[in-house]
Amino acid sequence: MLLSPVVDGLKSDLQAAAAVGGEDTQRAAGILLGALEAALRFRVLDVLQEAADEVSASLPGLQVDLRLTGRDPSLVASLMDEGGPEEPEGRGEEAEMARITLRITESLKSRVEQAASRRGVSVNSWLVSAAAQALSFDAPKGRAGKRISGFVRG
Repeated sequence: MLLSPVVDGLKSDLQAAAAVGGEDTQRAAGILLGALEAALRFRVLDVLQEAADEVSASLPGLQVDLRLTGRDPSLVASLMDEGGPEEPEGRGEEAEMARITLRITESLKSRVEQAASRRGVSVNSWLVSAAAQALSFDAPKGRAGKRISGFVRG
């Protein structure tokens, strides 16, 4: 999914609204557009993440994730086992546990806590599962997975 057409459309709308004003208004709109472009992209990504979270919460057995490739987002849907996400590799009794310190923004921490709460697991378990799931996409392409793709109609 390309964000550029969305951002360009919003910029065009603001320029059209500024055209009603004088030259100073148009100049101010141009300056604002330059400053707002990155903020607009982040806000659109926030909306996409919230949509992915809502779809995941409303459809048992399906996890929808927002992924970025460069500057382009995509929504990826994965089927989950009945009991929740698959156990990450190396989580048997013989697995050695390691401890790390993670520094994240308060807003991201809050979203992680909400996601873990929706799944009924601890933040630590949710983060371990998310890391294992992210790493599973680096696996060789020949393996059979439980991924689906397509569109959701509401």
